[in-house]
Order: sequence, then C-alpha cells, then structure tokens
Amino acid sequence: MNYALVRFEAADLAAHGVASSTPRFALLQWMPPGVPPLLLGAVNSHRAAIGDVFSPVHLNVFAGERGELAIEAIIGQFKDARIQT
Repeated sequence: MNYALVRFEAADLAAHGVASSTPRFALLQWMPPGVPPLLLGAVNSHRAAIGDVFSPVHLNVFAGERGELAIEAIIGQFKDARIQT
C-alpha cells in the first residue's frame, strides 16, 4: 500500500479545464493487483484515518492499476467531481 498527497496548482488545473482559484490536493492510495483480501480489508477500514492525517484533501483516489495514477486520470476525476472554486 502506498499513499501520496499531490498538490495541483490552480493554473495547472485551469489549463486542463478545471476552474479553481486555489490549489487543490489529491490523496492517492495505491493497492497493487494481487494483494491478499485481508490486507485490502484492513486498508479500507483505516482509510478515513489516513485522510485525516493528510488533510485538507479535495479528492480521494483509490487506485488498483498504475494507469489510474496518471496525471490525466486524476485531473479527469477532478472534472468528474466538479470541484470548482
């Protein structure tokens, strides 16, 4: 299990069609394929506590494949979530 907090500057988001006047933070949680079900369950049970540690978070990304961690995929989730300010 890997965690990362990524900061997206407002100008970078705007360049991709996401309107924002402030930086936005995405909490990335990556669980590679083939992880035992018990470990996957344990991670899911403490996901909220990890989010509190990395606060403030505007978008949570739980990825199972590396492609879900691509910048374009994350910005697409910002668009889908309609996080605009």
